[in-house]
Amino acid sequence: MDKKIVTSPHLTIYKWEIQMICSILHRITGVGLFMAMIFFSCLFMAKYYGIFYYPMTGVWEFLANLVLIKCVIAVNYHLANGIRFLLLDFYPNLISRGSSSIVLGCYLTLTLFFILSATSLALIYL
Repeated sequence: MDKKIVTSPHLTIYKWEIQMICSILHRITGVGLFMAMIFFSCLFMAKYYGIFYYPMTGVWEFLANLVLIKCVIAVNYHLANGIRFLLLDFYPNLISRGSSSIVLGCYLTLTLFFILSATSLALIYL
């Protein structure tokens, strides 16, 4: 007799929608920003107490720049989605279905703005 293993049906019942994905990404970016804050705090403390005697080069510089770029992207998304959550808390009927698409549009606009601003500032001052 072949017994079927009963699994939780939650993955087959729910249809993935953009609101679910935005909510999960909001939590992931929050945790990621917290981890980045710990990383930069340790990095600044190490620099302050003289553990790095020379300017950051090589792997540390690349890692710090990579984390910084990801922080800018995560902050933009977390900000746009946080405003969406605040509006949904106060006005639940005002925005519902299209709000996640608006969040993604605002996120892409903010990220593009910051990338262009950083690039232009780098070209001016370097």
